[in-house]
Amino acid sequence: MIYDYADGAIDIAENAQYVKNAVNYINSIKIGNTKIILGGVSMGGVVCRYALAEAGAQGNPLNVSHFVSLDSPQQDAVFDSELQDFINENDGGHPVLSFNCMAAKQMLRYNTYDSGGNIHRNFYNHLNSLNGDGYPHTCKNIGVAFAPNIENPNSGVWMIIKRPFISDKEFCIESGDPWKEPGSYLSKGLRFPWGYFLWWTWEMVRVNDPTYIPYKSALDIVNGKSKFDVTITSATHHYHDELPSDIIEPLLIELGIYLKGTMSEDMVISHDVHIIDNVTVNSNITLTINPGCKLYFAEGKRLSVYGQLIAHGTQSKPVIFTSSSSNPSPGSWYGIVVE
Repeated sequence: MIYDYADGAIDIAENAQYVKNAVNYINSIKIGNTKIILGGVSMGGVVCRYALAEAGAQGNPLNVSHFVSLDSPQQDAVFDSELQDFINENDGGHPVLSFNCMAAKQMLRYNTYDSGGNIHRNFYNHLNSLNGDGYPHTCKNIGVAFAPNIENPNSGVWMIIKRPFISDKEFCIESGDPWKEPGSYLSKGLRFPWGYFLWWTWEMVRVNDPTYIPYKSALDIVNGKSKFDVTITSATHHYHDELPSDIIEPLLIELGIYLKGTMSEDMVISHDVHIIDNVTVNSNITLTINPGCKLYFAEGKRLSVYGQLIAHGTQSKPVIFTSSSSNPSPGSWYGIVVE
């Protein structure tokens, strides 16, 4: 299910209440032990974290198995302060909603419409106090960064404001700027007309890519350690609105949707799983498969069992082992070997 906010500009805490209601509703109508994975991209990851942490603090933890934060500003987001101030000074008394809304004031490290940063600090101080550390304790928390811990390689002019009859105004990426820090790039879509001088439109022309979600923020790193249980990082810099291909497989493995390698601890499968490489169940390890589950094997892959395999299939809900190919043939996967 995809949840879309009626108003993403309001207080993050308010949107978190809607998320709690949605999760509780899904739990009330779901069948069996199907797990719920709660994830959010960008601000959505902060909203989900707030909902989970607050529910835990209230003694009513949300019934989810995993929380996934995808390039979310768990500490802050950054946007050129000089450009923000320029927009503020030239907004004609009509503050730009993209900055002058509660959610933006809560998330941005610097916001021209809350230059003292009180709203930002108060929000994250409160979030980090919820449930002891600002996180749920009954699910696996996974943080994903769309960029490595490498400084933004871009520098120089990144934005030009073209104004008829007035010289252009330039904004830069320079050493020491927050938008030079390691992190994902500002979303691709920032290129639009803005501002007015008589009947002429000022135009913002983007020519480079500043940082938007800092690496440390996406993984909520404090004193060199992430507050997430598991972290996944792209090997290269990506735009904030661009899903890196190299984070997909490790994320699906963490979620238990993909399976490969050697099992060193007991596992219970309660949903369909794709075996993308050979899987080995070590001795003294038990792999349990619940009724109705399907295991799809990639071509040439097998399951080797040195420990114990328990498949709780029933007549109405069989456990099925099959090929992941859309047009399978005998021998396309190498079967189950019990040693």
